[in-house]
Amino acid sequence: MDCLLEFERDALLNVMHENSLTISSKGLLNDRLLFHLVRIHCNQCHLVLVIGTNIEEENSILKQIDESISMKPAEELKEFQRPKQISYSSEKSSDRRKIYLDGGVFFISSRLLLTDMLTKRIPFESISGIIVVNAHRIMKDCHMRFILRLYRMNNKTGFITALSQTAHNFVGSFGRLEKMMRWLFVGSLFLWPRFESKVIKSLSERKVPKVIECRIEMTPIMKQIQFAIIDLLSRCIDELNKMDCIRYTSPFDSSNSDEDRSLNAISVISNNFNRLIRLNLDSVWFQLTSTARSYIGDINQLKSLLFHLTEFDSVRFYAELENIRNTNSPDNIVNWVYWPAADTLFRLTEERIFKDTNGNKRYNIEINPKLETFAEILNDIEKEIEAEQIPADELVDIIVVVENSFTTSSIKSFQDKGRDIILDELERECEAWKCGKKISLIKSKKSIEENKELENQITLTQMMNKIEDHELSVIRKHSVFQIHFYEWSRDENAGLNLKNLLTNLRPRYVILYDAEISVIRQIEIYQALYGEPNQPEIQVFFLIFDGSAEEQRYLRKLQVEKESFEKLILEKHRLPKTKENEGLVGEHPDLVRGKNDFFHAEDLASKNSRIGGGENTVSAVQNGVVLIDHREIRSMLPSYIHMIGIDLEPITLDIGDYIITPECCIERKAISDLIRSLNSGRLYSQAQIMCRHYKRPILLIEFPDEEQKSFNFQSKIWGDVLKNSKDNYSRPNPLVQIAVLTIQFPLLKIIWSPSMRFTAEVMYELKRNKPEPNAATDVIKINVDQGDRQLAVEFVTDRFDFEIKDFLLCLPGINTENVYTVMNSFVSIVDLVNQSIEELTEKMGSSQHAELLYKTLHDTVIFEAEPKPKPIEKKARFTYTRKRKIQK
Repeated sequence: MDCLLEFERDALLNVMHENSLTISSKGLLNDRLLFHLVRIHCNQCHLVLVIGTNIEEENSILKQIDESISMKPAEELKEFQRPKQISYSSEKSSDRRKIYLDGGVFFISSRLLLTDMLTKRIPFESISGIIVVNAHRIMKDCHMRFILRLYRMNNKTGFITALSQTAHNFVGSFGRLEKMMRWLFVGSLFLWPRFESKVIKSLSERKVPKVIECRIEMTPIMKQIQFAIIDLLSRCIDELNKMDCIRYTSPFDSSNSDEDRSLNAISVISNNFNRLIRLNLDSVWFQLTSTARSYIGDINQLKSLLFHLTEFDSVRFYAELENIRNTNSPDNIVNWVYWPAADTLFRLTEERIFKDTNGNKRYNIEINPKLETFAEILNDIEKEIEAEQIPADELVDIIVVVENSFTTSSIKSFQDKGRDIILDELERECEAWKCGKKISLIKSKKSIEENKELENQITLTQMMNKIEDHELSVIRKHSVFQIHFYEWSRDENAGLNLKNLLTNLRPRYVILYDAEISVIRQIEIYQALYGEPNQPEIQVFFLIFDGSAEEQRYLRKLQVEKESFEKLILEKHRLPKTKENEGLVGEHPDLVRGKNDFFHAEDLASKNSRIGGGENTVSAVQNGVVLIDHREIRSMLPSYIHMIGIDLEPITLDIGDYIITPECCIERKAISDLIRSLNSGRLYSQAQIMCRHYKRPILLIEFPDEEQKSFNFQSKIWGDVLKNSKDNYSRPNPLVQIAVLTIQFPLLKIIWSPSMRFTAEVMYELKRNKPEPNAATDVIKINVDQGDRQLAVEFVTDRFDFEIKDFLLCLPGINTENVYTVMNSFVSIVDLVNQSIEELTEKMGSSQHAELLYKTLHDTVIFEAEPKPKPIEKKARFTYTRKRKIQK
């Protein structure tokens, strides 16, 4: 573990002396660089925080640290301190400050670290530095930005080291790299692509894995099916491009020139289609017609079919197509089913299973060629191992790299049972699928005994299959090798689990059944580190369909990474050679707190406009305070509030989410939370408690702005949430429920916010020239010991009984303006009932209100008995009356 490759040593020396951002190729450098950085700072003299990691990365680093400790003498470990993982469950909040003061390296979540920073629980002056892993997430992770901003505002000497291995996230819109480096407070950029000369030299001078590329030819029918799917896909894209929705993202737009947003067959196959749609259409989703949305669903469906062609067996692929055709209905329209290419697709898919001979169909199921190639490779490996005469009790480890669990189960089944048994099973599956359709059609005509007999037959078949599987598994134990599967779609850490698997097993063979970039880089690093001169190099079998969508996707990933690094290299030379981005000297723009005052003409009237360069329109920081609930830290709003010049004090609030003044309490609701609270009635109780104990209760309804959703009731976010929440069709429209809420609670004010930045601006305006809240006196606590969750008496600001007040407000003639007059004028409800109309008019000051109240209290209520329904006379459905002729 202590061995470093030449380019790894250079990368480590670079980041040790500067505040820097290091971007490497996927699976090449980051995990090992992070390990050595953590190991260097593992002593009591440093306090280093590591953010942006997940639990798998942390466990992997800790495991490597433990291995390195076990190989060192005790004299070298006197000041060594093992890194710690800090979470809400592991340590109490009162003990965390002492843990920080003890020093060391801490893996900590962004939310927990942000809470400790805002509450001053962590000593800023003692922090030696922060290591930011997966630094590309700072583009969307506002917590990471907030943490670094707080750190640099209170500590000008500590270091910041940022690591990332997704180069394409740093290119795109104009100035993205410079913006992200400014947010990270780093001034230096180090790039380590795979084509870097030092990387090539380091890997080529050592032992290189032996790669055997197996380009598999698709069968003629598979090629025709792929051509038909691409034809359908291209036509769907053409139909979508003809609509007006694509005009918003013209490829000639300068703002999008660096980012591939074009909708064509190549981009849909190679890129993440959902991300491509969000980039193009998310901001105008509510304007799309149902036809446009159906085409978007068709494109996504056809893309899945294109990759299922090489992944699924022929029977499963045929069943999927038939299911699409059978579920096509006016409510769920599939447009491409009616096109000529679809007929070709269905016909060719059926030919992969059935062969028509003189009008009779018989089974001719096509086996996936990649499975057959995989079986041949295993046979060759077995012969090679037997030729070496390895002892029978030793098994050779083979790692098979696949994309998902379905491929794993397919390979295991094919390996255990063989080609002939798999064909028989596929025929039985096809028969069961066909019989299942027949059974569903005549199920009502069958008797219960026949159904039970059919179930018994199926159970007997399953029992026989289990016996066969057991016999085959016993035979498999006597094989000369042992297979270990690695699913790269479940590993979000660029092959970190594969690295651990390679290190523990030390395999001789690796079969890349489904290709992935990070997997190949991990194998290269493993061979360079652990390859011994007297041992044969690791053999890597690279399986891929020639000319398939699978190959196109893999090559496109390589191309995107190469082009991204080329753009970053050019952009690096254009970066300014200054240290202002680090926030240590000068005035960093992200460290300036305050609000633009150009909306207030009265504030600008007194400012001198003759100052050279114009006077700064940012108001001085007033250091206002907002009490914020701990649960609100997970949102992005606190970052905007702090940036605008308001300090935050995280506490536990039982009522509301924010207290901005002693009289103003804000309950913040996102669209999804708003609709759920309206349907459950929770918002009613929250509004009731806020109105009782705060003079200015506010309901803040906030639309999401991170994905440029429209500030509209017809937008995608509003429609999707409303659609998912309609479990009870008797519920009224949310807008109607909000209107009823405002009528019931006239004191409740509603703020409609299009974005979090706008929300912060509103809070700033509401706090202007207002007293600051106090956590000791202005926070309402709920008495949890009581079952009804009533408020404690010392926090009740209204001296009248709540129930009596609510009852009076329900009576006609009494409203919020005269309810206190009535309660002050009369002793009880009985006293109120005994008053005459003249006395009520005198006390209430309104004859109209007094008359309504008097009639309500004194008029007799008559309950009329429901009339009995009259018996319905039975008449003939058809009556015919024969008229006599009148004789003249």
